Amino acid sequence: MALAFVVASLFLSLVAGELHPHRTVVDLRRMHANFGKQILDPNKPNITIGFLSSFKELGKLICGAIPLAVDMVNSDSELLPNHNLKFIAYDSGEPNTAVTIKKMTQMKEEGVVAFIGPDHSCVSEALVAAAWNMPMITYVSIS
Repeated sequence: MALAFVVASLFLSLVAGELHPHRTVVDLRRMHANFGKQILDPNKPNITIGFLSSFKELGKLICGAIPLAVDMVNSDSELLPNHNLKFIAYDSGEPNTAVTIKKMTQMKEEGVVAFIGPDHSCVSEALVAAAWNMPMITYVSIS
């Protein structure tokens, strides 16, 4: 769990541009591509982070930065030398706690070890993540 929290914190810092500030244009259509295909080492275990957001406004910007941040982490042999970082993104659309928790459950079953988001009130989602002993970091929350 500690490794998942460190990875999620580092990942969020990269997405926010705190570690490598620069301006980059990322094509959101890449969301349907297989990002780490050329970088991922099949001999290393994966660390998968779930991203829950409405793909509007700030969520759209953050979601566009995720592939770049994942590629940066995977290409730097010092950040996660013994693991591959992956992500699963989910467009939560309009705020709907039941739908978001259902998607969190699916992500957990797919091996997600930490969550970023959602970008609305996340009291219930945070309780679920806490019950699973999984870190959840949100870049914006109204509660």
